[in-house]
Amino acid sequence: MEPQVIPKEPYPKLNVKLLEIDRKNFQQLSLDDAIKKYGEPFEKGIYKIQDTEVSWAIRDSIFPNREFEKQEIKVLEAYWVRQAQSWYAVYYLKKEGVWQPIDLLIQV
Repeated sequence: MEPQVIPKEPYPKLNVKLLEIDRKNFQQLSLDDAIKKYGEPFEKGIYKIQDTEVSWAIRDSIFPNREFEKQEIKVLEAYWVRQAQSWYAVYYLKKEGVWQPIDLLIQV
């Protein structure tokens, strides 16, 4: 699938119901399943948890024992645009060979 293209203005009205449905889906779908359902993210990258600003938001809640200080832990960050004026940043951790969601931010 082709990467997503960010829609240009004018933006259509925000569909809050769709926003909530997508939020629930992104929280449950592995990266591969999210790509099957929503297409390729418009941007993604893999970061060591210590190297990304995102780590400040998630590392203490996901890693209360600070495992990232003892071993290298990588997080995959992927962005999808679902409605013209909103996007989802989904953060994944690889578990048993599969990128599973661990956190989600929504910008509207």
